[in-house]
Amino acid sequence: MSVWRFPNDFQEVSMKIAVIAGGRTAEAEGTLGSAEQLARAAAELGHHTSLVSVEAAGHPQDRMSALLKAAEHDVAIPLIPGLEGTLEFLDVPYVGSSPVAAGIAAHKGLFNDLLVAAGLGKVRYVYGSGPEVLSMWQKADMSLPVFVKPARLGASYGISRVTTAHELSDAINAAAEHDPVVLIEESVPTPFTEYEVPIIAGREIVSAPPGQVCLPQAAEWHDTLSKYSLDAETSRTISRTGDAELDSRLMEAALAAASLAGVACAARVDLFVDAHGQVYVGEINALPGQGFNSNFPRIFELAGFSRPRQLELMIDSALFHRQLKRAGAYAF
Repeated sequence: MSVWRFPNDFQEVSMKIAVIAGGRTAEAEGTLGSAEQLARAAAELGHHTSLVSVEAAGHPQDRMSALLKAAEHDVAIPLIPGLEGTLEFLDVPYVGSSPVAAGIAAHKGLFNDLLVAAGLGKVRYVYGSGPEVLSMWQKADMSLPVFVKPARLGASYGISRVTTAHELSDAINAAAEHDPVVLIEESVPTPFTEYEVPIIAGREIVSAPPGQVCLPQAAEWHDTLSKYSLDAETSRTISRTGDAELDSRLMEAALAAASLAGVACAARVDLFVDAHGQVYVGEINALPGQGFNSNFPRIFELAGFSRPRQLELMIDSALFHRQLKRAGAYAF
């Protein structure tokens, strides 16, 4: 694990932090829970946090006025995808990736294309507009079951696990309600185990050993309920693997995937391992949730990083990347 030290004066500075939450997608409510946890961590560090709420409804000027408040702060933490370019324009240091990297990470299809080009393990997939993706799936001769997903939405919203061909049309329509671009990908061969690796990329790369996702007995896959439920009967749990060799392979794949996408500050890479030990890269999240039950902070906590410590690392990463941009050493 990387050793990391703050600049000498950083720990003594009380900062104003803008946490930008809300938005128009199904993930809006979850961002508010993340904002609450970040505010608690910031308070423990002696920082002041302001919630910048971007409402789903209303005039675009009102939403832009809300975002302009971020320029009054020392650093911003956007919890809504797509704000990176605006924050670059406002010259506000922010916890997140460059606009290009964030866009790649947010588009499951484009990210998959990168993985395949680099030779990293990936199941077969197709993506396209709702009306055309069904015929693309038919031509690809993919095996069932498959997962049908909105290409640019997280938290498992709009995702269906499809086991028969006649279910596909309804699943595609459900995904298209969230995004006109729909992804269909094969399931990793069963039985498989799911893992996640959290990464903070700043002056150095800091990552925690993989967390193993253990689903409740009734869950067939890592759906929205298992991600957000606080009920022990329906919520997944996270544990360490206890296997140093497996940890090493998973972390190597996760860091390779993160490097391909070019993500910075905070990211989470989802991976799967089948019964033969084959590692598959699932998705990357360049805006990982920070809520009470979110995997990114929980896996770091298993490795001994408190939530305030995680926030320190993310803030310093944001300031470091802004320094690079101002020095002309960083392009997006």
